[in-house]
Amino acid sequence: MTEPTDIPMEEPGIADTEWGALDADETARIDVSANAGQAAGKVFGGQNTYTMYIGTPIADREMPHTKLSDEFLKECKRTYVDPGFIDANGQHHTLEGAKGHLHKTGAVILVTDPGNGAETSAMRLLAELPGIERKVVYDVPNRILQDTLPTEPRAGYLLSLDTADPKVIEKLSLSFMSYVRTIKDCGSFLVLCLTAEHWRELQAGATELVFTLPRPDSRQVLASRLSAAGISAGPWLGNTSLHRLWADKPPRAVARLAALIVDARKSPSQSEKSDEQITNDVLAAYHNWRDNLEKWFADESNTTEARLFLLATAMLEAEPAPQVVRAAEALAQALGDQSAISSGFSGPGAHILATAIEATISSDGCVAFDKPAYAPAVLSFALRDRSSSFRRDVCHWIARLPRLNGYPRQRIAVSTAHLLLDVAEQHTDLGLVTAVAIDWAKATGMRQAGVDLIASAALRPGIGPRLRERMGQWTREGASAALLSVVASVCGGQLMDYYPTYALRRLRALSLDSREQVADAVIDAVVSTWTRPAQRQELLTEIVAWLASGTQEQGAVALPALTAIRAASGAHFLDFITDFSHQQSVSAAVARACDEPSLRPRLPALIDGWLEDCSESPARTERVVAVLSGAVRIEPADVRRLIFLEKLLFRWQPVSADEVRPDRRRLRDLAQESLHHADPLITR
Repeated sequence: MTEPTDIPMEEPGIADTEWGALDADETARIDVSANAGQAAGKVFGGQNTYTMYIGTPIADREMPHTKLSDEFLKECKRTYVDPGFIDANGQHHTLEGAKGHLHKTGAVILVTDPGNGAETSAMRLLAELPGIERKVVYDVPNRILQDTLPTEPRAGYLLSLDTADPKVIEKLSLSFMSYVRTIKDCGSFLVLCLTAEHWRELQAGATELVFTLPRPDSRQVLASRLSAAGISAGPWLGNTSLHRLWADKPPRAVARLAALIVDARKSPSQSEKSDEQITNDVLAAYHNWRDNLEKWFADESNTTEARLFLLATAMLEAEPAPQVVRAAEALAQALGDQSAISSGFSGPGAHILATAIEATISSDGCVAFDKPAYAPAVLSFALRDRSSSFRRDVCHWIARLPRLNGYPRQRIAVSTAHLLLDVAEQHTDLGLVTAVAIDWAKATGMRQAGVDLIASAALRPGIGPRLRERMGQWTREGASAALLSVVASVCGGQLMDYYPTYALRRLRALSLDSREQVADAVIDAVVSTWTRPAQRQELLTEIVAWLASGTQEQGAVALPALTAIRAASGAHFLDFITDFSHQQSVSAAVARACDEPSLRPRLPALIDGWLEDCSESPARTERVVAVLSGAVRIEPADVRRLIFLEKLLFRWQPVSADEVRPDRRRLRDLAQESLHHADPLITR
């Protein structure tokens, strides 16, 4: 990558002591509350709308981000532009015509170039279907390969395959029409979004379902965005200075311009400006204020104090002036120039510094720029063409901002995350996000905020694919344990909701790492994944395989993970793991745990839990006994396996306690008898 380069991830983070004391219940948290890939809210055509919180847990663990809320779909209707739907015969249809076709066939395929709003049109179609639960499915390879695409009754599915593996398309083509019939039979609906290239690969006799979407009219996109924000579109559509920024441009570019116009028109600082001045501000903001900043930084009369205050204001816009001055002082210290800003009488005050950077201090004492979208432009410009050491020092300073006063400031962490993600998205530069996230992850009480920042970036359409690729690279190259533990937590968190196939594959690779910090994070990620019912079958198959036939490192992760899941789920987990379809593999896993000295000490806790959970259920008892006796039969047969399991039974229910718990005695004796019947030395 050319400069500015990503910051090396192996650099040490900020020491816990630099963040000050943190109460036990103070854990910074950033959650992404969004519908992945949706277009309404901020950006049109495949972009994500992000609302970030700290200290708020995810309320719904059952794939929360794949459900399309009525509120979101209402916003989608307000800003939607009908691009026209062209069928395989070249006939043009409106949204109403496409909706009628969806009702008739149960499925439609929308084909267009990336960024033209296929997913937005799909969601608009689903919004017209009453009485159904609408869901988005993004990560589908394993589901397709295992013939387990969703088929819930009375549901509307948006299936996006814009970035699918060609093998997935090939596999889907063999069963797609059968899947469509299944969807229709259960009273559900499917909208499949494809690129033209993928449509050529799919075909599958589905020509009657396909509609090609042209690019939406850019004039209408701009008008709908402005009207939805309560701004008269006419003057802006007739503004010749801005015409070239939206005419014949893709929806994403037009939406960005609309957002800048909205910011400029609704900002309090713009109320006294003429239309021409506001237009100039929008033009400058569209180009990231490049000319303005080049001129300002070239002006030698703008002192070091002012430059530090400019960057501090960019990071802490709308914060009280003393807080911004304190941040500027901290930046000077981070850059090794402690004399650059003085908080005493010898230095300039906040009002003088605000004037120098063309900012204002409001009546409530908060600093803000007079220019729309100026903060991300300042941060981008300040780090452009700078040395790696300078960028690294600035990143460490940014990471300290939420705890600058010695206690966590939720609002600052949220605004910092927003700004870093916006800059990263605009410049496709992951360095800022990853460096700050790792520093947060290493600091007391800030780890989850770092995890959520990485997760937020991994879900962004512009930088998400690159970051997910980078996470794989970190895993393959054996990055620091601190970094890989963050990757594991990300995969067991929000990423599992959006991209379960990718997340499980990443956890599988991380399970090979022998470092304790990474192993512990993988165990936690597995337990977190278990709270998502949609992922349980695939997760269980995965971790049982780690224990049955994986490496020693994978076994050391799988066994405590299974034990932790059992502790959290009780008998319900037992129903899953002893189901007939899993019995053979679970028996193999138990056999291996018995045979390997490194795993053997961890097995009693799991077996004790199973025996406890099945003691009052004959059906569960039968399945647990079948698993244990099956473990004795697993080749290569070893009588020591039987002896070890028998010892576990008598450890769980010793003879001395038989009179007190006759129910447990009966279960122990039944299991012991079954083990002896399965003894290969007897049965052969």
